Amino acid sequence: MVLGGLDGWVDDDIALTRDWGFDVRDIAVPVSVWHGAHDTRIPRAHTGWLLASLPAAQGHEYPGGHEPGGADYRRILTWLARPPT
Repeated sequence: MVLGGLDGWVDDDIALTRDWGFDVRDIAVPVSVWHGAHDTRIPRAHTGWLLASLPAAQGHEYPGGHEPGGADYRRILTWLARPPT
């Protein structure tokens, strides 16, 4: 992997076309799904599918597009750092 390279983009694109090796409906731990209100890269229908398919999912929306802003990242990091329930 090269820092600043395209490896991450390639991996993401491959993940869109192949089986992930597990069924997302089997994930039982808390999951947070974040979506920008004006995201033009990820269809809202995909966010809806994830929320419907993940038993412990919590949906969150931030006001921007695909990339969250600074305050949105703080909300995401706060969610990640919270103790498990």
